[in-house]
Amino acid sequence: MIIGTVLDDEFFSSSTSSAGIVKGSKVKTVLPKMLPGEDAVEVLATTEEATSNTTQGLMTSQIIVTLILSVSLKQMWNLFCVMQVLGYIQNFAPWPAVGNSIID
Repeated sequence: MIIGTVLDDEFFSSSTSSAGIVKGSKVKTVLPKMLPGEDAVEVLATTEEATSNTTQGLMTSQIIVTLILSVSLKQMWNLFCVMQVLGYIQNFAPWPAVGNSIID
């Protein structure tokens, strides 16, 4: 049950007439049940705990996978850069094949 006190007699009007409700009047309203019973509360608490644990585990595993991938991708990028240098070094090194093609 919720109990409200009217502080402004011009703001609210009566449901039976258009007259304002007298300042200081108390309005009582019974609130409906939000949950069907204690069993539902226990089920929701169990579900909340399971969801929380699952989410925490997924976030932790996501961070670990991200760290593993970032390290391996950095090493792969370094290997790619080294392979590029090895691939293009023939254009700048004084090798006989390169020298012959420049002379000809």
